[in-house]
Amino acid sequence: MWYEHTSVCVFCASGQHVDDSYHEAARELGRLLAEHGWVCVNGGGAMGLMRAVSDGAIGAGGRVLGVIPKFMVDNGWCYDRLEEVLITADMHERKQQMQDVADAIVALPGGCGTLEELLEVITWRQLGIITKPVVILNVGGYYDPLIAMLNRCVEQQFMKASHATLWSVAATAREAVDIIASQLENGVPRVMPTTDSIDSIATPAYCAPQYAQGFPADTLADTAHVASMSQLPVVSVPGATEPVHHGTSPLHNGGVMGLMLLIIVLVLLSYRTGYKYIQNFIHNIVSVRRRENLFEDHTLNETRILTALIANTSVQEGILAYYAVGALNPSLLPSLQSNVLAHVGLLAVLALAFYLLQIVAYNLLGYIFADKVMTKLWLDGFKASQSLLGLMLLPVSCCVMLMPTVSNALLIVAAVLYFAARLAFICKGFRIFYSNLPSVVYFILYLCSVEIVPVILLYFSAIYLCKLI
Repeated sequence: MWYEHTSVCVFCASGQHVDDSYHEAARELGRLLAEHGWVCVNGGGAMGLMRAVSDGAIGAGGRVLGVIPKFMVDNGWCYDRLEEVLITADMHERKQQMQDVADAIVALPGGCGTLEELLEVITWRQLGIITKPVVILNVGGYYDPLIAMLNRCVEQQFMKASHATLWSVAATAREAVDIIASQLENGVPRVMPTTDSIDSIATPAYCAPQYAQGFPADTLADTAHVASMSQLPVVSVPGATEPVHHGTSPLHNGGVMGLMLLIIVLVLLSYRTGYKYIQNFIHNIVSVRRRENLFEDHTLNETRILTALIANTSVQEGILAYYAVGALNPSLLPSLQSNVLAHVGLLAVLALAFYLLQIVAYNLLGYIFADKVMTKLWLDGFKASQSLLGLMLLPVSCCVMLMPTVSNALLIVAAVLYFAARLAFICKGFRIFYSNLPSVVYFILYLCSVEIVPVILLYFSAIYLCKLI
């Protein structure tokens, strides 16, 4: 026997941002399946209701079989809590394998994929290809429009009245499990009656579940020689080096777009009175001419525009760092996509903190190795280069959000812009400190301690913090 226990296939969504009532229903269904000693078969995903139903079953000591295509495993979308995973070649094989190993099917609320799976198995029942119970778990009336549409098909004679028995509807997870238990105990009709009237159905012939004693070993060609579940492919740590992008960017989310618009508005409002600071970008980045200033370092208008520009730089770096972390660490993708705004905000705050720490470090280095005037020239170059960097990264960030399929190429563009800005600042520093050999030595030490090591530490800090969320 390939499979020794009754199993229930659960179709459900991988969408994360749905009402908590759907997650609760999924967890409850998984728990009840485990309490009945039934194996939960699902799509093996690490997000949404798929994850919730798996958590419910595993938390109650039950078994879960995840059936997932290879490209999803390569993207790191497989749930790493699953001890039993069946990897398929594509989506079509996935659906076939899921319904093949199951004695019953339950459809939780979901999107297009779930609807397609549900309607397909109803069609298979109608054609007599399968006879196993199909239960629609109508949480909070989610499936009311679909059920009304199916009934309309019967009313308009696109389906026979007898076909209304192809599926059952349950309002709660417990009701769904009770329906399955009843039908598995009493048997389900192997051949659907041909009468057009449900009321005229006499006593249809019933038979036991198709695989009451287990699943035949020769049914699945690619698992014909598997003696036990322990010999099936197991994914312990999902991940990949070359993720394949599907669908739109996860950053098409109200919070992140609102943050982008807020920053752009702040820059535009500050530009009206602080435009001269932007006009002096090149001068501040390049000039090393000593000039005493009897006034404050910055006017109020310059301070406002500088604050807005640095905030813009931090946000753009946070967005691009979000993509970079996902590209370099595919195993973090489920976590990143589960709470986009929190991760982008965290990375933006980290970029701002890094900027402020650099200001402190440069002030300290200038105090030790240069006079006040040259230190101010150096800091002016740093602030201008970072402000200009943020303006250059803004269109790159927008393109990443609008064209996620080329995000890797855009990340390379962003990296080139970042290093160009740093190089311009480093060149100015070299011109300031290049007065004698000891100064050059100090400058080389500065490069190692302030420009190289902190960037490496910043990267690992970002990875660590993203794992905590």
